[in-house]
Amino acid sequence: MVLKVQLKIEQDTNESNKQKFLEQRTQVRNYLHILEKQDLEKFVAQMKPLEAELNKAIKDLNRELQSLNNTVKIISSINAVTRVLARLVMIF
Repeated sequence: MVLKVQLKIEQDTNESNKQKFLEQRTQVRNYLHILEKQDLEKFVAQMKPLEAELNKAIKDLNRELQSLNNTVKIISSINAVTRVLARLVMIF
């Protein structure tokens, strides 16, 4: 799936979309790296209030990735996941 998304973004003629995608991908990687270093027990307790929002963002992202029809929607979905991850990182 990652390769399909990468190819879809590369085929997009809008350079702004490409740049936004790269920025979101970098942010997701950075936040995940930070979260991997956290004490998981504390993380789970703090994540509970954001669980529904994160699950919805991931579900929306998966739906967009399955269709691969709209680059802007894919980027927006990644952005929604990134926002939740950012909030989780700020908790610590």
